[in-house]
Amino acid sequence: MASIDRHRPGRRPTKTNPREPARAETLLIFISGFHALQAIDGHALRWAGRAAVHRALVAAGIAESAIHSHGDLFLIDLLTISIEQFSCRLEIDRLMLRLQAAIGREPVEIGARRAYLQVGMDLLYQSAEGVATDVQEAFLAEMPHAADDAAGHYLERRLSFQPARQLGYRLLDELREGSLRLAFQPVVRMTETGVGDCLYHEVLLRRDPAGQAQQGSVADAIAALERLGLVGRLDCSVMWTTLQLLELYPQQRLGCNVSARSFADSAWWRLLLGWLEARRGIAERLTVEITETSPLGGREPALALIGRLQACGVRLAVDDFGAGHSTLEFLSQARADVVKIDRSVLLRSRDTRHSPDLLRNLARVCADYSPCVVVEGVETDAELDAARRAGANGVQGFLIERPDTRPAWLTHGVALVADAHGLRQPGNAIDTLAPRKARGRRPKPAFSSASPPASSQTMSPPAGSAMVSITACHAHD
Repeated sequence: MASIDRHRPGRRPTKTNPREPARAETLLIFISGFHALQAIDGHALRWAGRAAVHRALVAAGIAESAIHSHGDLFLIDLLTISIEQFSCRLEIDRLMLRLQAAIGREPVEIGARRAYLQVGMDLLYQSAEGVATDVQEAFLAEMPHAADDAAGHYLERRLSFQPARQLGYRLLDELREGSLRLAFQPVVRMTETGVGDCLYHEVLLRRDPAGQAQQGSVADAIAALERLGLVGRLDCSVMWTTLQLLELYPQQRLGCNVSARSFADSAWWRLLLGWLEARRGIAERLTVEITETSPLGGREPALALIGRLQACGVRLAVDDFGAGHSTLEFLSQARADVVKIDRSVLLRSRDTRHSPDLLRNLARVCADYSPCVVVEGVETDAELDAARRAGANGVQGFLIERPDTRPAWLTHGVALVADAHGLRQPGNAIDTLAPRKARGRRPKPAFSSASPPASSQTMSPPAGSAMVSITACHAHD
């Protein structure tokens, strides 16, 4: 049997003959949580999910002869499609995004039961002497036999799992329908006497105001998507929408939240990085905020991704520090450009049950790892003074400005989020309204006194990924 290896960052494919190049010959598609669907909803929804995956692959242009299913796994023989078309990783990444969108766009429904599928993909490599069936057999032999344990685990959590599905699925429904929008809140520089210029605007997710009261908290829905493993679609969608705004408004700097769970080597990140590398003027005006409300999927892949983003000129911010999973070790390894201290630390420092020096001590420690320390959630003059005395470089909160879906600089109207799995292009993410006169002065650029150059390139997704946008900003209600 030919030697094979699942592709992993930093790990070279195994080869039978070291003089022969290894090539990706099989695309593996797996649906995480199929056993959970069966445990919670019975066999019917699981079988419906399998059938839906097969139909989506065929509808996306994959020939029946190239699709091989093994239980919950689907393998696509790339050699039977076109050796030339998928001879490089870029083309394979585009294919992976297209298929992921086709499979995950719509929920699988059986009567009143429904589920969005969590789609995973990987490549199997083999030497030029191997055959596709060897790859499939070898991978299947390596698959863990823990299906029964997984099903039992999810069954025990059924009562708590169902509310998360309702919250998360509802948010994905709104994303698919195009009703989610972005709000913007400035992060401003601290001065000795008050606040100064705008460092950047953080992008926050908002629902259609007409349905906000009935739908509940956006933050809770995002947490549910993290728990369900579906937050990547949202992250991908908001990121591309944010990039389009940076293209349209060359004087603006924006910060986009990305869940820690999404920081992993994947096709959409690889295409995004390629896009940013060709548009450094945009990359230098983007701040990616890591929201560690959930732990990182893998420390090494996340740090490698952070390094590539920073090499493009993107700034990194660690969000909600002191309340999430971030540690000083991670700060030292990530070399964040900005550390944002969570409001809970500010409140504890003003509570008589805690040390009044708590905020100042944490700000000093963060300053050892980052050149810019921001205190979040400043709502009163007393809290602003506490942030100043703590030595913070910047602040953010309702006292400075509330999140606004129609800031003065957004002259095109309301910014709607384009679904990464939808048919809409990121270029259609702006709900165009009649242009308005700008109110007030434009904020100065962050971290630098020089204005960034305007990009002359047209905003568009990577070639071949018309079905897929890429990103995510998280919201705080």
